[in-house]
Amino acid sequence: MRSPWQEIEPAGDTVCIEGERILPIGNERLVVAINKPPGYITAMSDDRNRPTVGDLIREHFQTPLFHVGRLDRDTEGLLIMTNDGQLAHEIAHPSSSVCKTYLARIAGALHAQEINLLRRGILLRDGFRTGPAEVRILEQTHDTSLVEIIIKEGHKRQVREMFSSLGKQVLSLTRTAIGGITIDLVPGPGDIRILTKEETRLLRRKKGTC
Repeated sequence: MRSPWQEIEPAGDTVCIEGERILPIGNERLVVAINKPPGYITAMSDDRNRPTVGDLIREHFQTPLFHVGRLDRDTEGLLIMTNDGQLAHEIAHPSSSVCKTYLARIAGALHAQEINLLRRGILLRDGFRTGPAEVRILEQTHDTSLVEIIIKEGHKRQVREMFSSLGKQVLSLTRTAIGGITIDLVPGPGDIRILTKEETRLLRRKKGTC
């Protein structure tokens, strides 16, 4: 936009000022980070009255928000919610290569051959083949292993299914980062924070630059 008096059609026109997309008044872009506790459904409501992320945000925001990707009921950690569909697509779609980082506590040891399979990409039981993952063992005992795994896709229950394909049971799973945003911004279960413009830009960081 070059003139402050230029007429626009709100329903169809995109307005940018110095490269920043501007939404109409009353529809300001809102990007929210949530630390989803385990036991919560990634949905705004549930017909079985189970707790949802909608329960966490409803009292704080009047603007309708939707979740960017999902965390299954038992998985905890970083979840992004927004009213910006374009941003959601950029973060969630595999072609965008935005990394998602998880900490998985698994039963037993994870061996070098199994790590290499994850790093090359692995065929899941439903026929989906994952892309190469970054895998690092942070802690290993006789009984369990703590594994950091970074993926760029968002297939249903992907991390759990990746380990399941290796015969490994996931005991706990936490998403700790999306792009350049980490769970440190919302350290406690149920914590909520509105992201700044700069933090929102960090969400777009690509795999390999996290």
